[in-house]
Parts: sequence; C-alpha cells; structure tokens
Amino acid sequence: SVHAGSGQLLADERPLLLPLVTRILFAQLTRRVGRGGTKSSGQASRRATIFSYFGSFSTAELRLLIELMLAPLIAVDATTFDGVLRDDERRSQAMVRVPGARQLGMMRALHEAWSQLGHCMLPYAPQTLAAIVHTLACAAAACAAAEASPSTFNVPPSTYSDSTQAREVRLWCVKTFTLVLS
Repeated sequence: SVHAGSGQLLADERPLLLPLVTRILFAQLTRRVGRGGTKSSGQASRRATIFSYFGSFSTAELRLLIELMLAPLIAVDATTFDGVLRDDERRSQAMVRVPGARQLGMMRALHEAWSQLGHCMLPYAPQTLAAIVHTLACAAAACAAAEASPSTFNVPPSTYSDSTQAREVRLWCVKTFTLVLS
C-alpha cells in the first residue's frame, strides 16, 4: 500500500515491490520503440525519466538494477558481481561471446546510471569498473586488430559488426570510466 499523504511505498512493502518494479523499468530501458527500433529523443527522454525514478531507491535497492545491467557479462563469465579483477585475460576473452550491440547498450546504460544516480552508485564502483575493464580490453583488441590490418577485420562476427562498432564500444567504455572516477 501507499502512504496517503506522500504517495510513497510503505517501508515494509518496498522489499516486495521494488524488485518487480526494477525488472519492469529495466525492460523499458532496454526496449526500443519507433521505426525499426532506431534511436530517438523519445528513448533518451524515457531513459532519463526511468533513471530519475531509480534516484528514489536506496543504494541497497539499486543492486538488482546493477545486476540486470551487468547480466550479459556475468552470463558468459566475463565479469563477476563482486567486482574483483582476477583472471582478467580469460574474462576479457570471454567478452567475444557478448555481441557488440549488447556491449554498447550496457555501457550506455551504465553511463546513464552513473550520470543520473551518481553518489548512490558508489558502492557499485568495483563491479562497474571490472565490467568496463573487461569490455574495454575486448573492444581495444578489436580496434587494434582493425588498425593493424583494416582489410581483414579479424574478430568473431558475433562480437562486433565492424570496426566502427568496436570503436564506439571503446569510446563508451572510456566515457563511463571517466564518469565513475570523477
């Protein structure tokens, strides 16, 4: 139930409802609308609205959101939720199993989360930084390969569609890294 005066969830009901609300809103963050699922200002506005709603969550309540954002990497063992950097080479190599479009979407979502939620995200800095490091290592390797031999862009096709996508993932990794450390 909701407090009549403020319209806020009662404290004892937050643990029951917020995981459901988080999953529903996360689905809206990742959903594309419009012609062919292209980017639009409407999508950016929707994301900003959703992240501003997450701003009312406590730091502990944001954990599920972070887990959902990092899920593609955790699923292929490319990172862990504990945020410890270990087995870096193996984890960075596991990144090739995460499609470039998904890597890019994850980095953009992390960037948006950090820009909108800032101080609430601080406890999740190790997890975010570990994800950035592994994603950046994969994207940087793909960029280096493309620059060494542009005609034979030699990265598994399921990872990046082309060297431009790899460069864009690398760019968003650096942007997000900078934002986390600022």
